[in-house]
Amino acid sequence: MSYNTDLLQQRLERVDKFTELRDAAAITATAQQLGLRWFLLEPGDQIAWPEEITRKPAFELDGYRLYRF
Repeated sequence: MSYNTDLLQQRLERVDKFTELRDAAAITATAQQLGLRWFLLEPGDQIAWPEEITRKPAFELDGYRLYRF
C-alpha cells in the first residue's frame, strides 16, 4: 500500500511554514488554501502568529489550543 510519501512530506512542509507565518491575513488565507478549518496546538507548541490570533482560540483546555479558520 502506498502512502504517497512525497505528498505527505509536501503537506507537512506547508503546515510547518503555516505555523511560522506572522501576518494575520496571510495566516487566514493560507489556512483556507490548505483546506484547514481547524488547527490544534498541543501544550508547548511554538508558533509565530500575532497576538490578534493567538489570544482568541475557539477552545482551550490544559494547554491545548484549538483555532478555527
